[in-house]
Parts: sequence; structure tokens; C-alpha cells
Amino acid sequence: MQYERIIEQAVRDVQDLLWANLPPAPNLPDDRTVACLRAVVGVPEVQRAIEQGNDTALSFVLRGANRILAEKSMPGPALLNLLWGIMNERDLNRLLGVRQKFRMMSWRKKPPAR
Repeated sequence: MQYERIIEQAVRDVQDLLWANLPPAPNLPDDRTVACLRAVVGVPEVQRAIEQGNDTALSFVLRGANRILAEKSMPGPALLNLLWGIMNERDLNRLLGVRQKFRMMSWRKKPPAR
């Protein structure tokens, strides 16, 4: 059925919105990003795919994102942090064929020369 295609596209759209919100120059404020994410998963076709789609890895990821976004009392930054926890997994990116966009590296400041 077409649910797999709908689910995959919704997961990609959620990831794209999260990437657009990254510092140093986020394109959208946190609250606007959350509203856009809710709009993506709230589309009737996506909701049907979440409910009726096969139990695939992408389905579980999208269901998790849907569940997080359904939480209305949590502030935007907290929701985005939870979403990052499931949407930026190396295995998910590999499954989607997405190359890692950046690596978190801790840069140490060089000690001053004496």
C-alpha cells in the first residue's frame, strides 16, 4: 500500500524541519517549528498511515514523533529535544539513506602559548 511512502515522506519532512531549526542560525523559532511539525503529522493521510500502516521501523519512529507532538503542555524546546532523540538516530538516517549532516565534536581550546 502507499502508507510506506507517506510515512517515509513524513519522517523526512520532520527531520528537515528539525534541521532547519538548528543553531547558529535557525530558520524558525521553536514554537513555530513545533507548529509546523504538528501540521506535518496532523495531515489526515499521515494520521491514517500512522494508524493503519505496517509495523515498520519508520512507522514506529513516526508514531513516536506523533506521540511527542501530541503533548500540549510541554514547552517547544523540550519537545524539540525529545524529537531529536528519535529523529537523529544513525540507524534511522541509514535506513533513509541520509548522510550524517554534521558530527557533534567537542573542540578543545588550545592552551595559550608561553
